[in-house]
Amino acid sequence: MTSTFGGTVTDGIKDVTALLPLLGTEQCEEHVGSALVGGFLYAAVAPLSLFGSLGIVRAGVKALMACIRIRTFMGAKLLRDAGFVPVGKALSQIMWDGECHVAEKQLTEMLEKLHITDMEKLSVEENRRNWNLWLLCCSLPVAVASIMPYIYVIRNDHTDPKYARWLYPLARSIGGCLTATMVQFIIQTRLMEIIRNRLVFLRLDAIVKREKIDPPDWWDAKKSSEVVLYKFFTEVSANYLRRTEQGR
Repeated sequence: MTSTFGGTVTDGIKDVTALLPLLGTEQCEEHVGSALVGGFLYAAVAPLSLFGSLGIVRAGVKALMACIRIRTFMGAKLLRDAGFVPVGKALSQIMWDGECHVAEKQLTEMLEKLHITDMEKLSVEENRRNWNLWLLCCSLPVAVASIMPYIYVIRNDHTDPKYARWLYPLARSIGGCLTATMVQFIIQTRLMEIIRNRLVFLRLDAIVKREKIDPPDWWDAKKSSEVVLYKFFTEVSANYLRRTEQGR
């Protein structure tokens, strides 16, 4: 009876242990990706989860890839084409939706809803210093607290060298906190860049419509502002160089 009961408990623990990493992964990825909306504690306490390290890494990789922009190459578009689904309300803003970023679509819809047509008076400001400071202040004690569950094992395990016993807890704690905080900085910077580029495009588009200029085929408000602006400035630079050479 004891053996049967012990076996049942052991099997149950194994099942729960196998399930917890899945739940922790999704939850931590959601919290890290939503911290700018839900609050800095979402990201600060995520490294406390023993089973959520993979979720933090996934959020970090997606954020890093989504922020890559080389000319007309968009990392966010590559993520979408590869089948990666954005997790988190803030992280999804810099992801790709259709022909542009989610933030661009939402900004355009908001301007239309508020009936704002004078784009030259629009500007964007940021005030993230205090928020980021609180995030860092909360992440430091969390980094220390996340090591505590390993102390008992480290002190009683004599099969490995002492430095090897501390290696994984320190790497998981420091790496998790650094990733969770850096993701917020990356999303903030990239989101501001996307919004500023969108406003620049809307101002130029307003001038094109007011002056009744016939734009090229690639001039489309439904496409990414960064792609359109890159083509625009490339063409302007090429025309300027051509005229300079002809003037000589």
